Amino acid sequence: MKEADFGPQAEGEPPEASPPTRAPAKSSAPVARGFDGKRWRIEQRRSPLKTALYMLGVLMIVFSATMLPPMAVAWWYDGWSMVLPFAEAMGAMLALGLLFWLPVHRYKVDLRNRDGFAVVVLFWVSLSVIGALPFMLSENPHMRLVDAVFETVSGLTTT
Repeated sequence: MKEADFGPQAEGEPPEASPPTRAPAKSSAPVARGFDGKRWRIEQRRSPLKTALYMLGVLMIVFSATMLPPMAVAWWYDGWSMVLPFAEAMGAMLALGLLFWLPVHRYKVDLRNRDGFAVVVLFWVSLSVIGALPFMLSENPHMRLVDAVFETVSGLTTT
């Protein structure tokens, strides 16, 4: 191509600057070369399962702390006999939350709508089942799984 194709350049003017080039990727992500030979980092998206497990783990760890006030009330009114079921439920929720969170906590969180729906559904189901543990493990009132889950869901939704 001739200089006339790009317009005249006056004498003494510096040549036009070339477009900036991308620096090579410094992460472990794969690198590809474009048509112009420049290096481009390929963005790797985290799988929806890892995102859901990360969020579910964090929510379960945080929610396990909400078992402390019922433990204190149970100890105040009934002594140690009712504290143990709440402590076991708290330990189960904390352990499950850590089990979900630890393997994926170093990944980048990229929560999309469908991941959010999965997190909400999984959190409500797991919260209902683990929240029912104190009702099933206590001596008075000892409840079946269906009744305990019903009481837990009605307590969580305040109905």
